Amino acid sequence: MSRFKRPSEDKPIKIGSELIDRGEQIRVEIPITMLATQGALSMPIEVIAGDEDGPVLAVTSTIHGDELNGIEIIRQLLPLLSPSILAGTLIAIPIVNVPAFMTQSRYLPDRRDLNRSFPGKKSGSQASRIAFTVMEDVIKHCTHLVDIHSASAHRSNAPQVRASLNKPEAAACAKSFGAPFIIHSAERDGSLRWAASNIGLTSIVYEAGDAGRFDRDAIDTGLWGLLGVMDHLGMISARDLHIKKLRRHKPEPSKIYESTKWIRATKGGLFRSQVETGQTVERDQFLGFIADAFGEGMTVLKAPRAGSVIGITRNPVVGHGDALVHIAYN
Repeated sequence: MSRFKRPSEDKPIKIGSELIDRGEQIRVEIPITMLATQGALSMPIEVIAGDEDGPVLAVTSTIHGDELNGIEIIRQLLPLLSPSILAGTLIAIPIVNVPAFMTQSRYLPDRRDLNRSFPGKKSGSQASRIAFTVMEDVIKHCTHLVDIHSASAHRSNAPQVRASLNKPEAAACAKSFGAPFIIHSAERDGSLRWAASNIGLTSIVYEAGDAGRFDRDAIDTGLWGLLGVMDHLGMISARDLHIKKLRRHKPEPSKIYESTKWIRATKGGLFRSQVETGQTVERDQFLGFIADAFGEGMTVLKAPRAGSVIGITRNPVVGHGDALVHIAYN
């Protein structure tokens, strides 16, 4: 029996208008907004309530509509689970920001960032209303949260977990995920992780890959990371998942960093990178250079300190001050 308890262990969990009893698996559609045609738009949610009691883990993805890796991670996770092998409840939301997903945009149609709109309000902007629905209908019923993200457009992130490492259970969940990098990161106001932490959930964020596409390494790491977190929480046993058939080697220990810094363009031009995500760099190491179309007017960029490259721009056309290389360090 897990040492974590869901808020009302003797009662069904209510997600939207549905009551889910222990031992049930159900897909729920929660209305979140209305289209200009006056048709309702809903958010799909899969709930697996285990035969045994335990934690309630929410896994969310695509709060930014062009961040797609989490959708595929959740798709691959769900067939591995069933109520009979689960202690506790998994609530999986592959597409939180349905309007932005439909337009293949990071933001909602009014350009608001949903991940700066939590906990939201019952009345207000579309972002505020969606955030409020997610909090009221899902998050308040949970004990833990893993929120999945990718890099913004024209950038790429190495697989990494972000968590408040001064919170022991968040640190333990981050380490159990098994991503190559763990970054100490305070919750940002208005984010889902911030709002969930404020009501008592243990919350971490998984960042990996690029926007607008599936990245195999990001997906594989994320799938095994979620299984690692669930195993840590006592929700599953690795023996029940036939993991040998999935042919995954045990991950290397995560590198843990306390701080990060973006190296920014000191002038406009074309950036020719000489490093990749996941690469370790030394102080003063050559990162790349900015020059014009002919390679003239060159400015060299160097690493200000030793660390690891956890993010990089994929667009060589840069303006003065643009973020180019993201380095994690201690």
